[in-house]
Amino acid sequence: MKQLLKTIKIVFVVFLSFTFLGCEDEQNEFPKAFAEFTYTISYPENQQYGVVKFINTSRNASLFAWSFGDQTTSTEVNPTHIYQPGTYLVSLVARNVAGSFRTYQDTIVIGENNTDGGGGGSSDCTAETSENIDPANGDINWTFLTNAVTHTFEAFGNTGGGIVANPVIDDVNGSCNVQQFVKASGCETWSGLGAELATALDFTASTTNKVFTMKVLAEDQVADVTLRLERLPFPDTDPAVDKVASITQVGAWQELTFDFSDVTTGTYKSMILYFERNASCDGDIYYFDDIKQVADTGGSGGGGGTTVCVPETAESIAAANLNITFQTNTPAVIDDNALFTWVDNPDFDNAVNTSCKVGQVVRVNNSPYDNIQIDLTDKLDFSVSEGVKIKVWSPTANTPVLLKLEEIGTPGNFVEILQTTGAANTWTELTYNFEATATPQFNKMVIFFNFNVGDASTYYFDDVMVYGTPSGGGGGGGGTGGGCTGTAVAATAFPVNFESCESFLGTFTDSGSITTSLDNNPSKTGINTSDFVLRVDKAAGSNRWAGFQNPFPSNFDATKTFKVKIYSTKANVVMRFEVNSDPQPNSSGNPGPQFATITQANTWTEVQIVFTGIPGNNTGLNQFVIKPDNPDGTDGQTTPTSETYYFDDIRLE
Repeated sequence: MKQLLKTIKIVFVVFLSFTFLGCEDEQNEFPKAFAEFTYTISYPENQQYGVVKFINTSRNASLFAWSFGDQTTSTEVNPTHIYQPGTYLVSLVARNVAGSFRTYQDTIVIGENNTDGGGGGSSDCTAETSENIDPANGDINWTFLTNAVTHTFEAFGNTGGGIVANPVIDDVNGSCNVQQFVKASGCETWSGLGAELATALDFTASTTNKVFTMKVLAEDQVADVTLRLERLPFPDTDPAVDKVASITQVGAWQELTFDFSDVTTGTYKSMILYFERNASCDGDIYYFDDIKQVADTGGSGGGGGTTVCVPETAESIAAANLNITFQTNTPAVIDDNALFTWVDNPDFDNAVNTSCKVGQVVRVNNSPYDNIQIDLTDKLDFSVSEGVKIKVWSPTANTPVLLKLEEIGTPGNFVEILQTTGAANTWTELTYNFEATATPQFNKMVIFFNFNVGDASTYYFDDVMVYGTPSGGGGGGGGTGGGCTGTAVAATAFPVNFESCESFLGTFTDSGSITTSLDNNPSKTGINTSDFVLRVDKAAGSNRWAGFQNPFPSNFDATKTFKVKIYSTKANVVMRFEVNSDPQPNSSGNPGPQFATITQANTWTEVQIVFTGIPGNNTGLNQFVIKPDNPDGTDGQTTPTSETYYFDDIRLE
């Protein structure tokens, strides 16, 4: 049965006078692209799959990139797609020849009882049932239950707005009524919306909750949102306080948090909202809903988890001390089908990255090879540094991020390493360990987010820096480093915590290189806050069975449980563990290997290994062996990329 599904129409209120604002200034401007689509679903007889015909209702656009939510894409204007039963988030990027682009998303549900309408994912909104806009009656809960003037935020500065139907029904906001804000072209840069409360918020009272949440939806572009509280309506505004949070996606609702818990004085009767505060007006449209006053749970301030972000104090694009912190809007980033923007950190509630400013990358072309490029002032010298670190925030887990280094003017001279992020929606620090060249060669950095996959997602990166000193090549390890001020020596007994000079020195391979060295803890968080650890570098082209080991002076009880903390720079790495004797007595056998998978990159994980089936003819075991990236059955293979691992607190309990 074929079902024609309804289209969500975006309805907004704009005063008649707005059509005349700035007309002369806009006559020579290219039109802005606008993305939108609806669809129909049909179900062939006796089949559960659905056939979806998309109807592209975008305006001022000629190039289209569809992502169907099932790892498939299209550039057709009105594609048809077959879905199995399930729920899918469909994205459309509409672009014109002037470079303007917009993204629209919608959730499609496929199933035999599906009755959903096109444009919004769910056919019905949920009506508001309560509202409180007067602090005298308890915490604010502004839901836009009615469209009464007294319940509406008034737009100012030649902008428009009013209570309208929710344009996108999704899991974050399924309510029926929301408020719209239109930053009409030609409006004042200080434009916004305001509401006068019937009773002032008293921040001197310990019973006043000072955290506010608000749901927001950006139709055109991501932006900062400012919530400002003033003593009285203009002009009697002093004292005034404000907090800022960031919209990080387009076409979907998200909830922002504004934390005023550090404010302990003053009473405030005016609530002011700014979208893109002090920025030019170009017709962008925003929606907001469910402004709530909630208890302080020690959470975020201005959209992050700490009360305030930590401002950057230094930055450099010189190769010798490369440290791109985005303290300012430098360096010049070259967009190659990926749109770069200098923005506020959207998630500084994270031990990995609490800084205030970061780089945002939107993959607008839906090409597998979208990237951004940074030209350095001189060439990187990996004879005096080990490699490059980058902090990355990805909306999906285990995102591949390729760092390619090139020589400007000689694109054929390059090296590249692929690393993988950890959990979704959080910061991960990636480590890229490059081999030294005879002379410094590379002065261009090319970064591919979600390499070799076409998507239209948004990523963030920060703190691009060189680190460390080379740990050397070939077999073996040792030397100074970490907490050792002399020469590293072989560990003599469990536990081994690598806080002094005791180390695992023995390495083995017949191809490539694997080295061990004492080093600083790359991430003093979670289960491992110690200062120093063992670092293991495995070069590209090394045998998968290449590893490191340590013979202890005395035999150990191998029937006990071995425990090891491991930090891997890529996800889903299989570690192979073995025990044997050194020297190995004639005619004695060893137990079979044990395996453990490190599923998350760039975070400490503890594994436990128990050996079974120790042969009866074994007279004693004294050597512990670890082979990184060596799944069972891969002994004949080599490692495709250079890899770095960290180990700590090796013990037998």
